[in-house]
Amino acid sequence: MSQRTLGLLKPDGGKRGLAGAITSRIEPTARRPLPAVELRTFDRARPEQHYAAHVGRPFAEPLLAF
Repeated sequence: MSQRTLGLLKPDGGKRGLAGAITSRIEPTARRPLPAVELRTFDRARPEQHYAAHVGRPFAEPLLAF
């Protein structure tokens, strides 16, 4: 069985352009070359769908705004 690691970059880190710096810190410690790096950005519709159960709660809007 092989192991995999998922790394997520928060939106503010993406806006600050830190993806390359973070990847370059991970690569030297990896046992093997990173097989895939995929960068995705989401519009507001994706998190609205994910947090649909929390609509109307006080913490929902700050989550969506982040």
